[in-house]
Amino acid sequence: MSRGRPKSLDTVHREIMAEIEALSIKIKFNHFKSEEDNKKIDSRIKRLETIIISSYGSLILFLAGFVFTVII
Repeated sequence: MSRGRPKSLDTVHREIMAEIEALSIKIKFNHFKSEEDNKKIDSRIKRLETIIISSYGSLILFLAGFVFTVII
């Protein structure tokens, strides 16, 4: 423990405000980063949805053609 002169309340207040500002910057950065990651995940999910829907569509057309061929 230091035996020097105690810090003034103004100095303590400035140190606390500096820590709060540093934490605020970190939180804002993490929020921005998570939004960026969410956008990447959304685009990947949309791409998978497109692949799955087109696969099901081609499967339905194939089966419809098969059934039509069997009937005729």
